[in-house]
Amino acid sequence: MVDTKDKPPANAISPHDPTRPAHEGGHSDSNDNDRDDVTTRQRIASIASRFGGLAAQASSQAASTAQKGTEAVADAGQQVAKTAVVIRNATTSQSAGLLQAMALTTKNAFPKPDKEEDSDSSSGKSWYEYESPLHARRRIAEYESPLHARRRLAAIASQLGLATSSAKQAPSLLAALSSASSSSSSHSSWSSSQSSERWATLSLPAYKNLPSQGGWPGCAWDVWGPGDQLGTINLLTESLVLRAAKEQIKVGRTVSLNWPVHLPAEPFFRRKAVTHKPFGKGGPGYTKPRDDYIAHVRSTKPDVLVREDTNVPISDEILELNSQSGSQWDGFRHFGHMPLNVFYGGAERASIQNSFEDASPQPGDPKAWNTEEAKKRNALGIHHLAQHGICGRGVLLDVFEYLSHHGTDHVKRDDYPWSSWPQYGGGKGYDPRTGFRITVADLIATAKHQNVTFRRGDILLIRSGFTARYYSLTSAERAAWSDPTPKNGKEGMEFAGVEQCEEMKEFMWDNHFAAVAGDSPAFEARPTKRGECMLHETFLAMWGMPIGELFDLEGLAESCREQGRWTFYFSSWPLNLFGGVASTANASATF
Repeated sequence: MVDTKDKPPANAISPHDPTRPAHEGGHSDSNDNDRDDVTTRQRIASIASRFGGLAAQASSQAASTAQKGTEAVADAGQQVAKTAVVIRNATTSQSAGLLQAMALTTKNAFPKPDKEEDSDSSSGKSWYEYESPLHARRRIAEYESPLHARRRLAAIASQLGLATSSAKQAPSLLAALSSASSSSSSHSSWSSSQSSERWATLSLPAYKNLPSQGGWPGCAWDVWGPGDQLGTINLLTESLVLRAAKEQIKVGRTVSLNWPVHLPAEPFFRRKAVTHKPFGKGGPGYTKPRDDYIAHVRSTKPDVLVREDTNVPISDEILELNSQSGSQWDGFRHFGHMPLNVFYGGAERASIQNSFEDASPQPGDPKAWNTEEAKKRNALGIHHLAQHGICGRGVLLDVFEYLSHHGTDHVKRDDYPWSSWPQYGGGKGYDPRTGFRITVADLIATAKHQNVTFRRGDILLIRSGFTARYYSLTSAERAAWSDPTPKNGKEGMEFAGVEQCEEMKEFMWDNHFAAVAGDSPAFEARPTKRGECMLHETFLAMWGMPIGELFDLEGLAESCREQGRWTFYFSSWPLNLFGGVASTANASATF
């Protein structure tokens, strides 16, 4: 019996193969150089072809579990196979480098063998140097994922660039591999998440560098791209949400940010109050099955308790509400840019509002609602935010609490009518029932006091004190507060909020908040600062930044004080209402 343990397979590269560098072994006779070069190029071409075959085989084997992912491997494999043409023109020393690079990258792609017999310890050679193409293909099919295959092939291309003297050959191969991988992955099931991740690190322009639209400054339409439906919500990438959850959820405390649905009892801006109509169900459709069941049970258990009633304990309800009467998100269909007469992204007013006349049922399946006709009908609808979610790190700036203790004199304020409310907190603050304007300086001072540092994609919540003031009033006072009718030469329906000015826009944009919300009916102060437009026009129409209003921040502020921190995990899922203008908040904070 012949002992073959120390003999390499017939197809393996011998330790003294002429393709190895001269200092490691091989022929040095000058008379044999030409013949060696020919032989070397033939062997290299054969090996390169086998690498292409390996990649193609990996693609075929992986297709049953990751069909789209393997397209990248197949495409990249074809590119590697084509390198045989390039390799045939390489010199012997260059070819040796190519072989070494291929061997090393292949080694890294495979797991180490479990058995000692798979490695030739006596000769000092690793198992992969003697592995047959058949075994290699089996290992690839069993172990190598499409992602690993793309990485391995890209590494081979990189090594080709280092080993080959021709600067024109290697870059073209690397570009081909990268293109193949990129093209295939763009059609994969994970392409959308990969695409959205670019917002995690992509440099965003400063407010002052945003382009103008029709002469109106601060337009971010080109930042998010044509046809975008998410605006600043694009900043809430998977990596950002994951980081927020890991860092912010520590004790498991949850806090609702939703005011009771029936509040305010007298909605602001003349909106209709909520009507809630619960009702009991009954009739033969319910009582007959009940009676039949009772009769069946009594046939074996005659003593069971039965309370006779012609009705049944089953109820339904009808809820009628304006989606913007209570805790809410303003969507992109709610408020456009007045002078330009367009909504977010340049959507014409008529194209959006004419779609309101379509009373036909909404499409009933994904294929139908993704048609161009359905997309046009529901453009900028709140359902886009609902399907993405508004989740990430929340930050509360309790401006009302801060100013009640530190006063308002630290900021030079414009001359406009507002008053104080000494009954709250430290007694040095303002009355939220007047049009007090929260300045950028107020926000910065509060953040500094709370030791808060902003991050890209934060969801900013501002407590202006509206809810606390609302609770302090009688029913008659609340009704008077919500009446927009001018009184005594002043606008009605005044309330505190952030100030309308360029400095505020710059602050909000340059901190790259994903969304903003507050406890007041409009987030911004009313009346609007003279000579300024409402921030709604910029936030919603120019940036695509959702605005939350009438959030209940009382319990959140208390929890923040107890926890000693003003950041938390924020989660909100708007109504999945196709073509919706706005939505109830459905928001929470988790510590």
